[in-house]
Amino acid sequence: MLVKTNREGKMATLYLALFAILAVLVKVHASWLYHCDDMVTSFFDTLVSPGKTTFFKMVTTIGSPMCDFAIGIIIALVLIARHDFQHGIFMGITLIISNGVAVIIKHIIKRPRPTMRLAPAHGYSFPSGHVFGTTLLMIMIIALVIKKLHNNSIQVVAICLATLWTLLVLLSRIYLRAHYLSDTLGAILLAAGCWELAKWLYFKWQANHQNSINHYRARS
Repeated sequence: MLVKTNREGKMATLYLALFAILAVLVKVHASWLYHCDDMVTSFFDTLVSPGKTTFFKMVTTIGSPMCDFAIGIIIALVLIARHDFQHGIFMGITLIISNGVAVIIKHIIKRPRPTMRLAPAHGYSFPSGHVFGTTLLMIMIIALVIKKLHNNSIQVVAICLATLWTLLVLLSRIYLRAHYLSDTLGAILLAAGCWELAKWLYFKWQANHQNSINHYRARS
């Protein structure tokens, strides 16, 4: 269930502004940012082992943008099938538009991926599609599915598991040298910004829709 906080617009502005700043730094090749990325990548290089590589390849396969999108659409269809039309349609539209925005930004920034990758990766590097899709999907699952659970303990456990899974996907992309740290952080900021903006638009539409209904009833 979506909960209105009246801070959706401010949070969307904050997340998207931070993302825009990071995107500009990546685009202009800010030396300090690239130095930090290289330091993190070098650290992960010291952790490489056959077992970890196999594990993170599995994580990155499950957390792929295609899988995230498919799971999200399935959940949206289930919500619609259970007569939760507004939330189901809201989730589907948000998934489609947000993923489209992420792809467009990738082609605007055009950041090359790290070299000597441990797993196949195609396209540009910023922002990480895996981390973006996973973050957005987990946020949606928490808001539209987990929050409906009546048991608070189960809610907490489910939220922790969703957060842990997002972290594992993030670590897998850096470990496999498919992305830099800033690619993953940018993906999280963009996903959070898209979600808050989508909620702000949803509540704005909901208010206008209710006003129209009230106005119609008053005239009847």
